[in-house]
Amino acid sequence: MSVPGSPIPRSDHGEISPWRELLLFGIALLLCLGGILWWVSSQLGSGNLRTSIVARDSSNFVGSRTCSECHPGEAAQHSRSGHAQTLRPPARALAEWLEGRSAGDPDYPEARWSYDRSDGRLFAERVEGNSSRRDRLELEFAFGSGTHATTFVSLTDPNPEHPQALEHRLSFFASNSRIDVTPGQLACTDLPGRSPLGRALNEFETRKCFECHSTRLSSRGPSTLELASLIPNVSCERCHGPGREHVETARRGEEVTSLVMPFGPGRSTSEAQVRMCGHCHRLPEFVPQRDRYPENPILVRFQSVGLMESRCYKESQGKLSCVTCHNPHARTSHDQARYEAACLACHQGPKQVACSIAEVTGCVGCHMPRRDSGQEMQFADHWIRRRP
Repeated sequence: MSVPGSPIPRSDHGEISPWRELLLFGIALLLCLGGILWWVSSQLGSGNLRTSIVARDSSNFVGSRTCSECHPGEAAQHSRSGHAQTLRPPARALAEWLEGRSAGDPDYPEARWSYDRSDGRLFAERVEGNSSRRDRLELEFAFGSGTHATTFVSLTDPNPEHPQALEHRLSFFASNSRIDVTPGQLACTDLPGRSPLGRALNEFETRKCFECHSTRLSSRGPSTLELASLIPNVSCERCHGPGREHVETARRGEEVTSLVMPFGPGRSTSEAQVRMCGHCHRLPEFVPQRDRYPENPILVRFQSVGLMESRCYKESQGKLSCVTCHNPHARTSHDQARYEAACLACHQGPKQVACSIAEVTGCVGCHMPRRDSGQEMQFADHWIRRRP
């Protein structure tokens, strides 16, 4: 056994003995591992490390089918809702309707678009006038449930950390079943990135589009768009959080108190609930002050903006939220009587003055009429107010 600090023994030929070579290699390896561990810990502390062993090797998401084992009613309602089909492959969404069709472009009268399918994929081709140039683009993703419109998106750079996309020039509109210019891409608008083929989306816009139309962007975290682990559509776990722990607790038969998940009945304030929806449906602070006025038709699409700006919400003392009127699991109802009952729950009683025009009917049609937000897309105006 050698003494620390003593000279390294050598062989008769002046060479380092083999077992000493092994010792030196071991010391070097330990130094390398120590350096790696130091770098990883520093990156985790600074928030720069995008992945972790937990994120790569496991997922806390279980999927809507697992949720339906104990919540079949809610799952059945959700499966028929717009949220359940807000991000789909175009080849399944509209391929049969689009195949063989053609459409013009009001901003480029000489241009003509045509649609066809090949090997299960959907394509759009643009030809302008007598030009020999043909722009052929694959429609990779269909955004939107189709209730109002469906917009097509393709990834131009699939890099998970820096994704970029093209929002295609034309969209499908449910009213009159037609193809028309995608909202925000008309020549009269000033959105950056527009071109005759569509609008180029930067890294932030690309992630935001996919984030609001999916449950999870990636197993590597919200800053990465990874198609292999993307969970499309807005499902149970988008609002209630990953369900693995909840499911495993239920299967073990443990007490109900340990099953609690976010945003259950009575477990959130009205503001928290509206803000959760508004993360994608917009919030007042997302809209410039100059555009935040009741008659702005664009705001009709952003229901949570109008609701939070309305007097009804501000004076409800924390009682009014999206779920006051809407079943969060189901497709949007068209039952006017149900909505009127929600209005009368607050606006009828000894301390409330009912409407002087119609005390029990017509609340929604008068105070929340349907308005055109552009290109014949009709939405109920959630900026609740008295009108002329």
